[in-house]
Amino acid sequence: MINSKTANTIPVSAVFFDIDGTLLDFETHSLSASTVSAIRELKSRGLKVAVATSRPWRTMAEIPGLLDLDLDGYVTASGGQVYDGNQKLIYDASFSIPQLRQITSLAVQNDIPLYMAGDDILITASTPLIPAFLEKYHISIDGVHPWNGEHTPLVTTITEDTDNAIRVFSQIPGLLLVKGGPVNVDMRPDGLDKPEGIHRLMEHWNLPVQSYLAFGDTQIDAGMLQDARISAAMPWADQDARAAADFILEDHRENSLSEWLKSQGFITGEAKDSNREKTGN
Repeated sequence: MINSKTANTIPVSAVFFDIDGTLLDFETHSLSASTVSAIRELKSRGLKVAVATSRPWRTMAEIPGLLDLDLDGYVTASGGQVYDGNQKLIYDASFSIPQLRQITSLAVQNDIPLYMAGDDILITASTPLIPAFLEKYHISIDGVHPWNGEHTPLVTTITEDTDNAIRVFSQIPGLLLVKGGPVNVDMRPDGLDKPEGIHRLMEHWNLPVQSYLAFGDTQIDAGMLQDARISAAMPWADQDARAAADFILEDHRENSLSEWLKSQGFITGEAKDSNREKTGN
């Protein structure tokens, strides 16, 4: 555990934020003014700032105000796809079509609906859990229908029996399963995770791959929280994220990120943002 009094003396070259539950909270689904100001001040101090999310590009890009931040990079699909600051795809290691065929076949056989997000965003079968799932992540879908065979970088279950989902899909070789929430088990090719995507982006920037500060809140973030030179879990983080992080933020609700960054000397908090309301409202 890093001494909280010395966090800002440990050299980092970049800052990576998870999105859902970190940059965005589950109550407002928006970027707070304090977070926007903090990101701009971090960038003004010469740090690279990026996101590392389970979302694929399309659902990430739909978040109001996110692309307006002019971030230096985007690690999407849990590390499966990486984009530079010009929004150019520089790395793609997401699912193969044969893997997707196996996943969707087992889902049909075991009556497990899937959320699949590519160019087409769909849920493969109807379930009463759909409204709450879409509301939690503040996302929309193009429809409820079977997978149409297209390349899809993000696949997750929608089922209350997540233990059964893990048992079912663990039959597929080379597939890593991570519980992302109460009804969703996120899937990705084994060996692929947020740190892998982050390292690709750090290499693209010609920076040491672990010289970054990371923020997250769930088991999916634990890998990058362990990998980062400095890491912090949100006040409402789950047990896995807390165990992996160097720090646990104090709860200042939508100001939790900015308050911690100020307390550790990464920002002064004096930078002013022209939009005084929450971005996206």
